[in-house]
Amino acid sequence: MFGEARRNERFKCKTNTTWLMVDGQTILVTSGQTLDDVYKYLDLTDERLTVATHPLRWRYMAPTAPDTLALIVPSTPHIYHIGNQPSAAMTL
Repeated sequence: MFGEARRNERFKCKTNTTWLMVDGQTILVTSGQTLDDVYKYLDLTDERLTVATHPLRWRYMAPTAPDTLALIVPSTPHIYHIGNQPSAAMTL
């Protein structure tokens, strides 16, 4: 997996969800399953971007299914990236 990238000493595999620090900026990265689970189990009409901001206010990414892990969000990251969503969007 990852081909030649894994041979590079700067390449590091990370867990999902993970915190990164890049040039003094904190980045919270998730593959998006927790957001997908919210929509799978709740009847929501809110836009995904609106719902995606809730865990930052709650300081907790709560599991919504047995195989989804919970994560305490100790502080608001500079960047919050959620992958694998139906469309790209951003907000400040």
